[in-house]
Amino acid sequence: MAGEKVQTPASPARGAGATSAAQIWLRRVVRVLLGGLILAAGGAISYYWLTHRPTARRRPPEGHATLVEVCRVRPETQAIVVRALGTAVPARIIQLAPRVGGEIVHISPQFVPGGRFEAGDVMVRIDPKDFELAVRRQEAERDRRAAEVEQRAAEVIQRAGDVVRCESELAIEMGQQSVAQREYELLGQVVRSGDETLILRKPQLRIAESAREAARAARRSAEGASRAARAIKGTANVALEQAGLDLERTTIRAPFNTMVQSRQVNLGSQVSVGAPLATLVGTDEYWVQVSLPVDQLKWISVPEFNSREGSTVRVYCESAWGPEALRTGRVARLMTALEPQGRMARLLVTVADPLGLEADSSQRRPLILDSYVRVQIDGQALDGVVRVPRTALRDGRRVWVMTEDRTLDIRDVTIAWSGNDHVYVREGLADGDRLITSNLASPVQGMALRTAEADGAAAQAPAERPVGDDAAERKP
Repeated sequence: MAGEKVQTPASPARGAGATSAAQIWLRRVVRVLLGGLILAAGGAISYYWLTHRPTARRRPPEGHATLVEVCRVRPETQAIVVRALGTAVPARIIQLAPRVGGEIVHISPQFVPGGRFEAGDVMVRIDPKDFELAVRRQEAERDRRAAEVEQRAAEVIQRAGDVVRCESELAIEMGQQSVAQREYELLGQVVRSGDETLILRKPQLRIAESAREAARAARRSAEGASRAARAIKGTANVALEQAGLDLERTTIRAPFNTMVQSRQVNLGSQVSVGAPLATLVGTDEYWVQVSLPVDQLKWISVPEFNSREGSTVRVYCESAWGPEALRTGRVARLMTALEPQGRMARLLVTVADPLGLEADSSQRRPLILDSYVRVQIDGQALDGVVRVPRTALRDGRRVWVMTEDRTLDIRDVTIAWSGNDHVYVREGLADGDRLITSNLASPVQGMALRTAEADGAAAQAPAERPVGDDAAERKP
């Protein structure tokens, strides 16, 4: 039993090996078929793509419109305003000096720099004693001369009586001579020539005639002495008036409404005729001396140059009055010579009541002498011009306009007037044109443009606005 061999059936083992080989073969076939199928599919796809290659379609490039800021323009009547700078100077300035000499015995408390006086107010007094004595002396001289005139007048009357008496005696003597002549003729006697002269009373007649001439000469002499006395009396009156005038001049008064600019004397000073006492400036009117280019004169009304009445002027002094306060004046004259350095024309502008004395104390805007001021002069009006900001003017004579098809149009314009901030265009812009006020890096005629309003981006960019607005309108 121990040596017996157990025999296993052989057929089942051979069947299992055959099955396993078949499976392996089948797997290989499947793999080959799958690989072939994959290769076939890849080849088919490759063939398809090779035979159906994609082609790129050309499309026109999308245009890039530049965002700009525009404003509508319209022709209007614009008043020209000429802006310039000026200096306040006194319209009336004098050196106050006495017309008599002496010691100053009184000075007004207002007689200091900045003190104001009305016309006729007492400013300074000079010691009047010497002048009062001179007046009394001239009064005595006048009285003496008046008495002498009366005496000479009496002499004239007396001499006139002597003339009348002598003429009467001459008339009597002439009558006696006529009687003697008739008597001589009645006698009919012949007498010697010497006796005839005595008979006819010729010597007595000559004496009477001489007495008459002497009386007349004496009357003429008395009349001359009377005239001389009256003339001397007139001289005495003049001397008295001069003495009175000198006495009056010891009181020095303000010659006009004035303000003291500087003072050179004090109480007790000895002054002579013509010595300076103070410098006075008139307070009724100041001048503003304005410098501006010569080519601006044609827009301004200047009396005795191109108009009867001067243009209205607004005067600003921000440092003293603030930015909004102003004074008004008027162009008075064109000065004869240009400014030596800048070759600018110079105008004189008058400002009445420069210290504001007639205004309320809260509204006073005193104009300070020698201060620099800014002026705006109302000039002529221009009809049918467009007001364009200077920043919108290109190359000095061109503007940019956005056309109706939203493209750029570069136009030449004719400028009627040019100011610091704006220019007035007479030709080149029409009513309703959209003027471009923003800058373009590379402007090209016909380039595409857009606005913030058209893009619906009003919150990020300014929209269309009218000329002259300081900021564009924005839409929410």
